[in-house]
Amino acid sequence: MLFGTIHAYLIWFGDILYFYAVVGLLLYPLRKLSPNLLLITAGVLVLAVTSYSGYNIFHWKQQQRKATQVEADEKAGKKLTDEQESAKREWQDTLDLYYPPASELKKDTDAHLGGYFMKVVHCAPRVYQFHSNPLYSPFWGDFLIMMLAGMALLKLGVLSGSYSYKFYLWMAGLSFAIGIPAQAIAAWWTASHHFTMDSWTPSDLTYAIGRFTAFGYIAVILLVVKSNVLQPVTRTLAKVGQMAFSNYILTSLICVSIFDVPGFGLFNKFQRYQLYGIVVLVWAFLLIFSSLWLRQFRFGPLEWVWRSLTYWKKQPFRLI
Repeated sequence: MLFGTIHAYLIWFGDILYFYAVVGLLLYPLRKLSPNLLLITAGVLVLAVTSYSGYNIFHWKQQQRKATQVEADEKAGKKLTDEQESAKREWQDTLDLYYPPASELKKDTDAHLGGYFMKVVHCAPRVYQFHSNPLYSPFWGDFLIMMLAGMALLKLGVLSGSYSYKFYLWMAGLSFAIGIPAQAIAAWWTASHHFTMDSWTPSDLTYAIGRFTAFGYIAVILLVVKSNVLQPVTRTLAKVGQMAFSNYILTSLICVSIFDVPGFGLFNKFQRYQLYGIVVLVWAFLLIFSSLWLRQFRFGPLEWVWRSLTYWKKQPFRLI
C-alpha cells in the first residue's frame, strides 16, 4: 500500500499496487477457506458485478430519456422544473465524464507537458478519487474475483502444473469458449455503434464473463511449461517475473520519460496503433534488462528493498 501510494501520486496515477494491497488485507482472513468455497464466492461476485453493471445501464438509459424530454421542453419554450434542471445537470455530468470537453482535454495535455510538479498536482485529485472508493463498492469486485479464483487454483494445485495435459487442454478450451465470445460480442457492438455511449452497454455486461480468457491463458502457459518446449523463452520470461515489482515501476518510469516533461514530451502525439510499437520496445528492454540484472543480483532492486523492509533486516543482494 505504501509503495502503491507513492507510485500513484508521484509517478503514475494508474497504479494498481494500492488496490492489490487493500484487497490482500480483505482476503487474508479467507486464506484457509476450501477451494470450492473460494470459487463459489468468486462466482457470486461475478453475478453481483454483472448485475450492478445492468443497474448502471438502466440508470443511464433513464438519464438519457429524461434529458431528451428536457431538451424537447426547452425547445418548445417551456419553463423547466427544479427536477428537470437537476436531470439536465446530471446528464451533462455523465456526458462530460465520457466525452470530456476540449478545455478539459487541453488541461490534461498541458499538465503532462508542463513539467513534473504540474502533472503531480493535476493528477492528485484523480488518485484521491480512486483511493476513496468505499470497500463495499463493486469497483473492488474485479480484484476480488480474480484473487479468490487464484487462491482456489493454487490450493487445488492447478497453478503448479500438477494436472494432466488433457485437463489443461479442457481448461483452455472451456475458458476461451466462454470468454472470447463475450469479448467478441462487446467489441463488435462497440465498433458497429461507432464507439458512442450506446455502444458500451454490452461491454459493461460481459466484462466479468470475458475475464474467463485469463484462465485460458494460464492453461496454455502451463501446457508450454509442462512440455518443456520453448525453454529459452520461458526462462527469459521467468527472469522478468522474478523482478515483477521492479519491472512494474520501471515500466512507469520509462513511459513517463517518453510521454511527459521532463522527458521526450510525446504525450498525445501517437495514434493508438502506433503505441503498440512502444509496447514491443518496452517489453524487449525489460526482457534484456531482467536477464542481465539477475546475473549479478539475487533480486530486483525493489524486491530487495521490499524484503529488507518486510524482515526489518538487510537482505543479501549480490550473488556470491
